[in-house]
Amino acid sequence: HPPDGGLAAMSGGPGTAAPPAIQYDYATIVYTTTNGAQAFLDYEDWYGLDDEPSDIQWATDGETQYVYVTGRVTMPGGFDYGTVQYRSSGGGWSTAWRNAYGPVSGRPDMAVNIAIAGTDAYVTGLSTPVTVGNWDYLTIKYVSSPTPPTYLPTWAIIFPGMGGHNAAAAICTGNQSPKPSVYVTGTSFQTGWGQDFVTLRYKQN
Repeated sequence: HPPDGGLAAMSGGPGTAAPPAIQYDYATIVYTTTNGAQAFLDYEDWYGLDDEPSDIQWATDGETQYVYVTGRVTMPGGFDYGTVQYRSSGGGWSTAWRNAYGPVSGRPDMAVNIAIAGTDAYVTGLSTPVTVGNWDYLTIKYVSSPTPPTYLPTWAIIFPGMGGHNAAAAICTGNQSPKPSVYVTGTSFQTGWGQDFVTLRYKQN
């Protein structure tokens, strides 16, 4: 969180949907210890459907502040990871970029956790790219300024486990620079063995 304040992200409505329907968007508030709520940042997907944040992180390069929010956004046919970066330089906040990502169109994907190294973002969560009904770990990386207009992640890695349900729960990075190791942990189910903790380390080349 910012050194002189805090962050809060929630799902709030009614968004832009016409009554009586209510759609929920990401709602992020930046606080400072001196001035209270400094900024209210809204994120709505491209289709005006329900969006639900799951994690938030802050970073700075010494001059500019960055806030990252990730979660799930509703797309035609299913959910995708939804990640947005806000920037503040000179006191004001604005949306720098946003991206909805899913490896297979129409399959559900839900981001659960985000980690920051420098000003790059690493996101992990649940995805169903291989078998419908079986979740896999899906971990992706965004550089601080991805290429417009798509703002796609730099890389994406799927961990299918042993064929059962796999649920990534948390992600963190090491202190190597500029390409830190990435650690992802969660649970994985294997027939005959049940559910176990599974922790992965990704080494960037």
